[in-house]
Amino acid sequence: MKTNWRRLLAVLLSVMMLLTLVACGDSSTNDSSSNNDSSDSTANTDSDVDTSSISITVWCPEAAVELTTSQLAAYNEANGTSIQFTVEAVGEGEAATNMITDVTAGADIYFFAQDQLARLVQAGALTQVSSSLADTITSENDAGSVAAATVSGSIYAFPLTSDNGYFVYYDKSVITDESVLEDQTALIEAVSAAGKTIAFELTDNGWYAAAYFFATGCVSDWSTDDDGTFTGYTDTFNSEAGIIAAKGMAELVNSSVFVNSSSAASFSSDAAVVVTGTWDYTTASEALGDNLGCTDLWSFTVDGETYHLGSYSGNKLLGVKPQTDATKAAYCQSIAAYLSDEECQQERFDTLAWGPSNVNVQASDAVQENIALAAFAAQSEYATPQGQYPNAWWDTFKAIGASIQALGTTSPADSDLQSILDTYTAGIESILSSASTQGWVIVGDMDVSWSCTGGENGEYVLTENQVESDDPYVGIWEYDITVTGESGFRVVMYGAWDAGDYDASGIGYTHLTEGSVGTEGGDNNIVVDPGSYHVTLDTTGDTPAITVVAN
Repeated sequence: MKTNWRRLLAVLLSVMMLLTLVACGDSSTNDSSSNNDSSDSTANTDSDVDTSSISITVWCPEAAVELTTSQLAAYNEANGTSIQFTVEAVGEGEAATNMITDVTAGADIYFFAQDQLARLVQAGALTQVSSSLADTITSENDAGSVAAATVSGSIYAFPLTSDNGYFVYYDKSVITDESVLEDQTALIEAVSAAGKTIAFELTDNGWYAAAYFFATGCVSDWSTDDDGTFTGYTDTFNSEAGIIAAKGMAELVNSSVFVNSSSAASFSSDAAVVVTGTWDYTTASEALGDNLGCTDLWSFTVDGETYHLGSYSGNKLLGVKPQTDATKAAYCQSIAAYLSDEECQQERFDTLAWGPSNVNVQASDAVQENIALAAFAAQSEYATPQGQYPNAWWDTFKAIGASIQALGTTSPADSDLQSILDTYTAGIESILSSASTQGWVIVGDMDVSWSCTGGENGEYVLTENQVESDDPYVGIWEYDITVTGESGFRVVMYGAWDAGDYDASGIGYTHLTEGSVGTEGGDNNIVVDPGSYHVTLDTTGDTPAITVVAN
């Protein structure tokens, strides 16, 4: 469907300006039509707005910079506008962390992965999509991508892809009987006989390890409020079904053919099978050529029952940062709608092989004939749409695979697996019960006993602020540490384990004030010798200061 961009711009500009007037006028005004942008508008965007004065920064993955630049130029041409665009290479995973670190300095429009949606909403880094555009998004994209862009019933982003999941790439010169790809035991035997390996990142990555738990019907669903704050969860990983899933995983991770990898580059060594996604299609194709095969994941059998491996299905999304200028806000939403429409999604598939969320592009012959997207579609029957999770959940869950591998047997005892799942449960219970979703968190090497002035601090969250402030990141905190072995630590924003509010590696060594003890470590950690220390964090000034004094 070809969108009438001039008409859409007129509607958006009228609504944004009306909302600005209402917001700045009498607070008692109650115009129920102010949030309805579906009315006919005659705003003349060509004569009323000098678009050459509008500057918009767009973040996208490096591979998409050239195409995105071209698409933005096409937007200007189609609308008779002369907006100044700056396109910068920032990956979908990095974009959310960078936006949360400093929303003001972040891009106006940015690509991001769907699992970051709640964090971005909570940080005030996303504008809710206008009602007319929300209707368009819902009608033109698949249901999973719409759900991925939604928080508490409201759409906050524009779907770009429906290809963020994993499936099987395999070497047809090694796997000559496709039936072995259907059963884990047979697959292990065939790969072992060929002297090859199976690459599946299970022992340090919960995103992949979830395949076994979804296979047996386990769920881990987390709920948020309207602000994106996590408020509760339903989790059945620690259950009889979870024990079965762990047994299935143990058969593979403790076999002689297992390699903990999700890279198609493994084909260049000794892999016969690699579990990865569409982003690795080019690498896999270059490594195997005509011998490249793709299919859905296999099944495993426990106690006579067979379970098909599940997976996550996810999406890339396009977000718009809140704006103070109503005209720029309208153009940002219009541009995001343009970049995510049918034509631009088709171009991304043609140029980058990104799997579209637009239902019309999905139905095209080219998409249907792509073997990687066909495998993704086949696996989608067994996939769970990726919801919103606290970052701490991923760290807690990924430990399961490593713990199962540490047992060293393909047939572990139920009691050993139960112990692993009990540890997992204790970990997720602490995420909500003892960790605030806002504020500073101590992270690093945890060979340390932590306490805060005034009491224990649970998940290392600094809660005893000595300054009255509505901002959870402004204040003075004091806490004591007892280090039992050489250990490093730093302070970061809750939920952003690899970033702080001031620089890319958190408040640490570079923020130590004169007279502090400690030495520089990796990730900007403050590294101290065994002993007892008193730590003070002060973020009330222009630059945060941290002191570490031996007791």
